[in-house]
Amino acid sequence: MSGQGNWGGPPGGFGPPGGGFPPGGGPPGGFGPPGGGGPPGGFGPPGGFGPPGGAPPGGFGPPGGAPPGGFGGPPQQPGGFGFPPQGQPGGYGQQPGGWGAPPPPQPGPNRTPLIIGGVVAIVLLCTVCGVGAYLQNKKTQQTYGALTAACNGQAVPGARAYVPGPGVHRTVGAEMSGGTWSITNSRVPDAQMPVGVSDAEVVACFGVETQTVLGTCEVYRTRYGARVPGTTRTFSRSQKYLPVRLVAAATGQTITTGSVAGPIPTACNSSFGNPTSSTFAGSSVGSSQLGPWLTSVLANGGTGMVPMGY
Repeated sequence: MSGQGNWGGPPGGFGPPGGGFPPGGGPPGGFGPPGGGGPPGGFGPPGGFGPPGGAPPGGFGPPGGAPPGGFGGPPQQPGGFGFPPQGQPGGYGQQPGGWGAPPPPQPGPNRTPLIIGGVVAIVLLCTVCGVGAYLQNKKTQQTYGALTAACNGQAVPGARAYVPGPGVHRTVGAEMSGGTWSITNSRVPDAQMPVGVSDAEVVACFGVETQTVLGTCEVYRTRYGARVPGTTRTFSRSQKYLPVRLVAAATGQTITTGSVAGPIPTACNSSFGNPTSSTFAGSSVGSSQLGPWLTSVLANGGTGMVPMGY
């Protein structure tokens, strides 16, 4: 059989070139194309899996000269999963921001202006109240001042004549101040005060209020319902009285004189946290005591009244 048979030719497939048939020193070629030296075709070996050449292949080969990225050691530049750069604010660092340390306390508001303003307001309020009281008293004296002459036994021109009987008899109050009489209506009920001189019938001339001792009150401390030894104290129980002289304004003549009792003082059997000397002292005579007394006395012209200390 000739050397130019179907199995000769240059190397192809997986084997070295054969020298004909029978085969030479190497094993016969695979499925290379017949012919005399044409390049192999068909099912030649694929590229990429040949023996390694002079340079290491890429892909999954050993690391080159520079450290690869990915999950290697920390890079010099920020990025990937490296550690955060030092000294930057944020996170849990010392610089403010995020969940960092709380900011330093700020100074509280300056309350000095508010305090000064409050003091000024109180002073102004007291001034206004004082001025208001002064103006009110001035108006009272101008309206009723002429009626004070009745307390000196003088008739007041233009005043209404007093006629004993039931009903309201318009009355003003007057007290001695600095050697002269002045109008003071704080004890007279509003319903019994006149509008002016023309409808005033009676002037109630007040004397100096007195105080009468009614007895003493013994008090002591208790603990769990039992009396504590050495805590007993004694206080006077007293009641105030106001001398009053009623004068007919139109004539200046006295109708009657009497003494009006003030409120009943506190009873001795009352319970107190810490009683003082004023606890059992009755308060001053007010309109609640004077009003009923005026109505009763002026209804009968003072008949049967007994003068008391005035």
